[in-house]
Amino acid sequence: MLQKQLQAAIRDHRLLCVYTNREDTSRFLCGTALRADEEQVLFACVSPQGEYDGFAVKDLDDVFMIGQDNRYTQKIEKLMRAHNPVWESVPDDGAVMHSLLRFAETHGKIVSIQLLNSGFTDAVGFVKKADPETVVLQSVDEYGEPDGETVLDTACITAVSCDDKEEQALRLLTELITRK
Repeated sequence: MLQKQLQAAIRDHRLLCVYTNREDTSRFLCGTALRADEEQVLFACVSPQGEYDGFAVKDLDDVFMIGQDNRYTQKIEKLMRAHNPVWESVPDDGAVMHSLLRFAETHGKIVSIQLLNSGFTDAVGFVKKADPETVVLQSVDEYGEPDGETVLDTACITAVSCDDKEEQALRLLTELITRK
């Protein structure tokens, strides 16, 4: 586990490339680690164009490689200076994942949730309710249409993405549909 390196990156506000996908080691998350608890870490994510790309929570045990102070992060930092991305503050409500889910609930953001290290997006939608035991989503399909309600056991959640580019597009589609 690379918890010491992540804690140093949190302290130093360092831009990172974080690798968590053991099936496809070319994929990574680029962002700044904001805080961690005993099990998970919260990231402010940056797109390959140096723009705001929401937030993500990853299990600490899934992080197997961290890149920092390399040519890629230097390129992203240059692009960030041009775009000047801004992230809203995610309040500290205890556990990292719970904090992000409560943030999404309060701010009307769409989340994508992975369960049991599936490697897939298992649930997508607006957070209706988040407590330490369960999360209730108003599910949204790929076209921004409501798709029922999903109740999840928080103990089974292994990754959360909030307000990334895809989720922003879904939120916009949902808003356009409700304006009709």
